[in-house]
Amino acid sequence: MMKSVYILLINICFVLSNQQWLDPHDMNIPFSGSLSKTSNNGEFDQSQQCDCPKEINFSISHYKRLINMILSATSDDSAGVYKGHLYLNIPSEDYDILKSFADDINNKEDSAILRRLDQILSKSLTKPFYERVAKVFESWMDRIYFTFYSRSMAVFLSCLFMVFISYKLLKANLTIWSVIKYLLFVGWITDFAFTWINLLQEAEINRMADSLMYETIPPHCNPTKMNFWQYLKYSLGSKNDCRNYHQVIFKDNFWSIAPVTVISHQFGILIYTPASHLGQALGTFTSSLLSALPWGINLILLPLLLLFVAIIICISFSFLTETSFSLNFFHLIRLQFGNEQRRIMGDMLSGQNLNTFLNIAHRKMQLQQPIAN
Repeated sequence: MMKSVYILLINICFVLSNQQWLDPHDMNIPFSGSLSKTSNNGEFDQSQQCDCPKEINFSISHYKRLINMILSATSDDSAGVYKGHLYLNIPSEDYDILKSFADDINNKEDSAILRRLDQILSKSLTKPFYERVAKVFESWMDRIYFTFYSRSMAVFLSCLFMVFISYKLLKANLTIWSVIKYLLFVGWITDFAFTWINLLQEAEINRMADSLMYETIPPHCNPTKMNFWQYLKYSLGSKNDCRNYHQVIFKDNFWSIAPVTVISHQFGILIYTPASHLGQALGTFTSSLLSALPWGINLILLPLLLLFVAIIICISFSFLTETSFSLNFFHLIRLQFGNEQRRIMGDMLSGQNLNTFLNIAHRKMQLQQPIAN
C-alpha cells in the first residue's frame, strides 16, 4: 500500500515539474508569456503576458545553428586562414526530405519543418573516422604527457634506469666496485647539472633583488644633468652606482656561471658537508664527555678519545684508498694499517711494474731506430 502511495506521489511531482520547467537550451519554445518569478516572500507569481511578438523568426536561430556547426569543422591555419572539411553522412530518408525542401519554391516558415531540418543537419554533419582516431590519439598523448611530466615520475624512472644499467654491467662480468664507481660518476654528472641550474636560479634571484634597488637610472650616469649637491655627494662618496646599475641590468648570468665554478662548488659541498657533520658530532661527543665524567678524569680521557677518533678516520681513508700508513709513538708503540703487501710489491720489479718498464723500454728502442738509420 505504501509503495503505491509513493509511486503516486512521484508521478504527481513529475507531472507538476513538467508543467512548470522549461528547457533553457530549447530554441523552439511555444510560449508567449514570461517565465514565473519568485517574489520576496518566497511565493511564485502568476505568469504574465510579455510584450514580445507572438511570431518568432525561427530561421535566424536555425541559421545560427548551421553556422556554428560549420565553424566547429574549421581550424586556424598558420597563414591566418581558417580551413576545414565537411563530412556528410545522410540517410536516404533524410536526403529525400532535404531534397524536397530545397526544390520547393513556396517554402513557408514552419517551426516543425525547421526543427526537422535542424535534426537532420545535426546528425549529418559528422567528423570523419580519421579525425576521431586523431582526437582519441591526441587525448591519450596528453594523458601520457601529464602522467610522466612530473618530478616524482622522473626520479622514479631515473632510478629504474640506473637499476637496469647496473644489472647490465653486472651481467657483463664487471665487479661490484666497478659498477659502484660507474654509478658514482653518473651521479656526479647529474649533480653537476642540478648544481648549475641551482646557481643560475640563485644568480637570477640576486639580480632581481638588486634591480629593485634601482627604480630609475642613477643621476651619476649622466653628469651633465647633475646638480651641485649630487655632484658633491658623488665626488665625496666611494660608491659607483652607475657601474652597479649597468652590471645589474645588462649582465648575463648564464656566462657568469662557468663549469669550473660549478665544479668548485661541488667540491666545496663535498668537503664542507661531511666536515660540518663531523665537527657537530665531535662537539656533541666532547660536551657529553665533559659533562658526564667527573672533572680531572674527563681531561685525561678526552685527548685519548680524540686520538682514537682520528685513528678510526685514518683507517677508513686507508681502506677506501687502498693505501697504508703507520703511527710511531716515541718508538714505543708502532701501529701500521693498510695493505703492506701491496706497498712492498709496489717497490718490486714484477707484475704490472715490469710490464710498464718493458713497454717504456720498447718505446724508446722504436724511437732510436730511425735516428740510427
